[in-house]
Amino acid sequence: MNDNFEPGTIIQFDHADLDSFECVLLDTEKFGERTIYTLVSKKPVAYRRYSDKGCSWSKSEIREWLNNEFYNGLTMKDYIMSVELETGKYGCKNITEKTTDKIWLFSEHELGVSFVRPWNVDEGESYPFIGDTNILKEMMETEN
Repeated sequence: MNDNFEPGTIIQFDHADLDSFECVLLDTEKFGERTIYTLVSKKPVAYRRYSDKGCSWSKSEIREWLNNEFYNGLTMKDYIMSVELETGKYGCKNITEKTTDKIWLFSEHELGVSFVRPWNVDEGESYPFIGDTNILKEMMETEN
């Protein structure tokens, strides 16, 4: 992958079982000699239920699908690193769970969205590119 990508760059991904899709680069971070990129798909890659097993990310069916079936179909999967995520345990204020994932759904906090719910835990940090632009609104408008 190119080390000169900047936030806002559009990168196309191919998948063995799905149509190709575009992602927007949200963030870059240097990690030794490597550059780490955080991307978000411009539109849903699939329409699937979150889970029939409750609301916990660690036990969700969408997490299982993203990190197995979906991940395995990506043609560039060798470039994707695992990260440790700390997510709020649904319904339990200030209790978190740790998971290791290659692909995940952003939390409300990471997307700069704020809903007042007694069980919310601020997960992650809001990505500067999302906060500094109307990228989510623009992405939704171009898809309609």
